[in-house]
Amino acid sequence: MYLLVSSRDAFLARWRPPLARAGGEVVVRAALTAGGKAPMLTVVDTASLAPGWSATDPVLRAACGGGRLLLAGQEFAVESELAALAAGISGCCADTLGEDELANVVEVVLKGGIWVSRAALPQLLVRLQGLAAAREANPAVAQTVVSAGPEFERAWGQLTSREREIARQVAEGASNKAIARNLAISDATIKAHLTSVFQKLHVAGRVQLALLVSSRAGNQG
Repeated sequence: MYLLVSSRDAFLARWRPPLARAGGEVVVRAALTAGGKAPMLTVVDTASLAPGWSATDPVLRAACGGGRLLLAGQEFAVESELAALAAGISGCCADTLGEDELANVVEVVLKGGIWVSRAALPQLLVRLQGLAAAREANPAVAQTVVSAGPEFERAWGQLTSREREIARQVAEGASNKAIARNLAISDATIKAHLTSVFQKLHVAGRVQLALLVSSRAGNQG
């Protein structure tokens, strides 16, 4: 079951199709309420939240019943997005995302991944790399930093040279359009390569891919 929290018709119209594509029942509530069947995924319209709301508000966590949580309905500043991710929210979705992009967000989150905007990804990588350095100095620090182990290395060896290059550029925070320009190929070809990369490496999306590739480069450096 998926939960949509909003009283705005336009918001509900944008989110119903991508959730329907994921399969399952879509339940709509005008406001956050705890209790009832726990949803697999809750999408909250920030316009439905009280003024001065915070991503760390326990009401948000209680309302989604321990399931995955997405915030949507506004443009998020990079710092606000990173603060939400740090609070355990699976992603912040701007109103500019189209249906196919929203469907991709839903797919990644339901597989256990997180969704990060292209604007926030470079800063997230920098911060996680800083945490990795802190962990080397003190093993008790930053236990959640993703690291590339032997299984990832074996899977990495199955990639083509083009797939590796695309994965490296994703780790640097490049968008599909930027990678397509850099390699003089089409956006559609980049998407096809990334689909293959995700399958071969068993990752949920570009954020996890970027973290693992960055970790791999750090280990070899």
